[in-house]
Amino acid sequence: MKCKLVGAVVFLLALFLSLSPAYAGSGTVTVTLLPAEVQATARWNATIPGVDPACPGAPCQVSGATHTFNWGGAGAKNVTIILNDVPGWIIPDTSGVHGLPNGGSLNLSYTYVADPAAKGSVSVTITPAGAIADGAQWRVDGGAWQNSGAT
Repeated sequence: MKCKLVGAVVFLLALFLSLSPAYAGSGTVTVTLLPAEVQATARWNATIPGVDPACPGAPCQVSGATHTFNWGGAGAKNVTIILNDVPGWIIPDTSGVHGLPNGGSLNLSYTYVADPAAKGSVSVTITPAGAIADGAQWRVDGGAWQNSGAT
C-alpha cells in the first residue's frame, strides 16, 4: 500500500510541475530618464518579442523604475526601449537593441534635450506705478528693453 501512495504522490507532483509555468529565463530592466525637469511626465516601456511588455500599450514606467521579465528558455533576450513624448523636449534615440542575459540586469539612462524650436513667452508687469512713471523697463538675456505689460 505504501508503494502505491508514494507513486500517486510522485504522479501528482509531476502533474503539478507540468501545469505550472516554468520560467527558465528572467532578467530586470531599470531605466533612468534625465534631466530632472522631464521626470514628472517622461515614461518608458520595455519590450521583448514574445514576452509580456513592461506596460501594455503606451509607456507607463517612471524614471528609476525596474521591470522584471520572465520567459521560457534559458537564453538571453533582446530588449527594446520605448519613450514617450515630452512637450518642449526632444526624445532620446532608443533605436538600439539591448541584450538581456538570463539572470542579468540592464541599467539604462536616456537624456531628453530641450527643443530649441519650442517657443515660450514672457510678460512682465512692473509695479508700483511710480516706477513706470520714472521710466522702469525690463529685458531678457540682453534683448531689447520693454515697457511694463509687454510680451
